[in-house]
Parts: sequence; structure tokens; C-alpha cells
Amino acid sequence: MGGKHARKSRGTMLRELTALLHRGVVSDGDVEELLVLYSGALGMRGMVVGQYGFHSFSAQRDVPDSWPEEHTRHRDQDPSGPFLQQMPAGTPYVVSEHLTPAIVALPIYAAFSRAEIRDALIFRFPTAFRDDIFVATYRLEGMPLVSSEDVTLARLLYPHCAGALSAKSAVLALEHQRSGASARPLTDGEAHVGFPRLDVMLSARARRTFMRELGPLTASGWSRVERMVAKAATTFFHGQVGSRSRLLLPTLRVEFAWVPPVKGESRRALVLFFREPPPHGKLTLAVSELLSPRQRQIAELAANGADNVAIASRVGISRETVRSHLHEAFRRLGVSSRTELAAFLTVSSTDELA
Repeated sequence: MGGKHARKSRGTMLRELTALLHRGVVSDGDVEELLVLYSGALGMRGMVVGQYGFHSFSAQRDVPDSWPEEHTRHRDQDPSGPFLQQMPAGTPYVVSEHLTPAIVALPIYAAFSRAEIRDALIFRFPTAFRDDIFVATYRLEGMPLVSSEDVTLARLLYPHCAGALSAKSAVLALEHQRSGASARPLTDGEAHVGFPRLDVMLSARARRTFMRELGPLTASGWSRVERMVAKAATTFFHGQVGSRSRLLLPTLRVEFAWVPPVKGESRRALVLFFREPPPHGKLTLAVSELLSPRQRQIAELAANGADNVAIASRVGISRETVRSHLHEAFRRLGVSSRTELAAFLTVSSTDELA
């Protein structure tokens, strides 16, 4: 990951970080991307991150190869850990500001110097887990020490980065609570919905899940999916559901949680997707969110007993086009006959009026 950002300026990385924070951290790759951009925007040449949730990774930009191993060996001597644990989250630890003869005499500081690291800026990021994560960014030999301006920028960026990391850790925590320590993917994707604008950010896994459920989607199809997710989240927002879980599609359940909002939002809902058979007779989706107006019109005519010839005459299209629309409607609604279609539309229309 380091190579992708190696030649970018601080200003460019700050703009990319701002764009990522606005879009939302919805994938595991976004976590690493956020932390690397955070490091680069501060003009730091490297970053090492330890355990994050159930994922261990080290995102590095020009950090000497020996340093992560050296730090692990002497971690119990690291004075930054106790300091940051005692201070409020968002308090920075700058190595050059805390040097004392006692710290300089520690083996960990000798290893720090051998790695040709001149200074470091370290933050503690709270998560939904028992342990917080510590993000350390570095200035190497030949570079200036961390300045007060660097610390000011770091403080300004911190709440937004912390909120995004906390939101992603909430995904992992909810997955773990639901499924235990399974090694398989624990959800079928997630989305974030920001209020009041109702911006919907679907993860790549969620998009694949919708394509498995609904088939290939056009741009307008994806817009309908996003409206459906936003509508479900709005229902949750206004407290109209009795629990944090509901059926979105016949075989797709969603669970909701609140996570820290990003700048400009009043609240942010986390939506987790789980593919599973629906309870018998329990359908709570709006057909208008699944079908185009033309598909819905044809489906309703078919459910009321009209054959393809009558539908074609009524709508003004060919019988082949009617057949194609009905086939797509059957697949999207998860039904296999006109009888099931009629029952489905009856239940769904009742839900929409409720």
C-alpha cells in the first residue's frame, strides 16, 4: 500500500483523506487506506499499527524493516502506552517532547535510534473492542521534529478518523456478537447511511450480495437499492421498528446500529446484511423499492389474472417484453408462480399502508 502514496504531497493526501472520510470507511481496505492517508497528511514517513479487531496488519510507509520487530521486543518499556491510556482519547504523544534521561537510557529508545527514527507522533483510537489501537507515525533522520503545527493538524483530523475507525470496529463487534469467532465472512456486507442527507455507502460485499439476490443492476437499479436501504434506515431512525432487525428482501435480513457520525451529519446508521430464509409469511419490503414502475404495473396485472396477451395490449408492449418483465419480477421478488406473486403483493401492499 505504501507505493501507491509514496510520491503524493501532503496536500494531496489530505484531500484524499477528506474524501475518504466523507465517503465513509466501509471495507477492511478503507481502514488501512485511512491510516496511511492520515500519516501522509501529517507529513510523516511511516506508520505501524498493531491489532485491530480480529485483523492484524501493519501499514508502513518507509518505516525501517527492523523497527516493528524491535518495538514488539521492547513493547513493555514503551512509555507512550501508559501515558495515552491515562489521558483522554485524542491526546497526542510526541516522543521529542517527553524525552528524559530515564527514557533515553531505555533499550527501546536505543532501538528507536538504531532504526534512524528521529521523532514519532502517537495517538490512541478507541474501538468497540476491549483493547484500543495505537497508531504511531514517524519522522526519520534528516526530517524535522514534529512541530506544534503538525500536532494542531493531527488534533483537527483526529475526531473524524476516530469516528470512522470506531464505526468500522462496530461492524466487527456486531459480527462477532452474532456469529462468534468464525473465520468465514460473518456478514453479507454492510452499508452506512448518514443523516439528514441519507447518503448511502454500500460495501463491495454488500453490492455483490444484492447482485446475487437481484441480478445485474443498472444505475437506476442501484439507485432503487440505495433508496430501499435509506428508507429502512429512516424507519429505524424514527423508532418505527421494534428491534434492530428486519427483513429487507425475502432472503436478506438487515440489522441496524448507531455509529459515530462524520462531519456534517446528525447521526449515522450502520446497516449489516445477512442472507437467510425469511420467516413464513413475514414480508416487510416495499415492492416499489424492488421493481421499476413498469415491472410493478405488469406484476399487478398478472397477479389480478391478466394473461400476457391482455397485459401487452393494456401496457402497449409486445408479449415477449411482458414475459421478460415478469421473469425479472419473479426473480427479484423471490416467487415462482402467479399465485405466489398475488400473495406476495397482497402482503407487501398491506405493509406499505401500515
